[in-house]
Amino acid sequence: LNETRSIEYVLLTSADIGAIPEPTESELAAYHKAHGTEFSTRELRALDYVAIGPSDVANEIQLSEDDLKKAYELRKDALNKPETRAIEQIVFPTKDEADKAKTQIKTGADFHTIAKARHLSDQDIQLGTFTKAQLDAKLADPAFGLAADGVSAPFEGPFGWVILHVAKINAGEVKTFDQVKDQLRGDAVKDKATERVVDMVNSFEDARAGGATLADAAQRLGLTLHHVDAVDAAGLDAKG
Repeated sequence: LNETRSIEYVLLTSADIGAIPEPTESELAAYHKAHGTEFSTRELRALDYVAIGPSDVANEIQLSEDDLKKAYELRKDALNKPETRAIEQIVFPTKDEADKAKTQIKTGADFHTIAKARHLSDQDIQLGTFTKAQLDAKLADPAFGLAADGVSAPFEGPFGWVILHVAKINAGEVKTFDQVKDQLRGDAVKDKATERVVDMVNSFEDARAGGATLADAAQRLGLTLHHVDAVDAAGLDAKG
């Protein structure tokens, strides 16, 4: 902890170096070879390319009202927002204890008061917020058969006798066809345009495999040939 040291040092400056001789040709050549990348320009390439995406063929896709209605029926469940409920539960070791708690609630006792009497915190009784489909089958019907702030009759759940409390109901939303028609059209056009692009790419590759140049293959399919004068591997031009 208390160690000390005495230090001696010599300071060298440029004045101590003396005259620096000029490098020889062989020294310059060796330095250039060792640091070649510092004296090299970036490789640039001229290139042609053809690009196509769904947006390029989207205007070719025609959809009828019937097509959209069929899509609506197929996707109705995914488009609609289901009702969710915040559920709380108290689990009892026996049916008698669960019946006793339910009787107390019927005569005015509060669900949370019953929980505190059983030394359960608010976090202990929170089951979570669920749609009916997300709940265990034994819990779903009792939980979704209650009004807001309702308490279920005792029933045997997965881990014992249970009474449920509906702490909150978040209403679902059923969207009509007219409300989602534009969304359906956009999704359907994108899907069909993507399929169309795949077909065109396959046709393009077939043409190339048959000996057509990039320009010829593009012309056959009505695509645009793009040209870049000079670009490096990072996509930058000669000026960076």
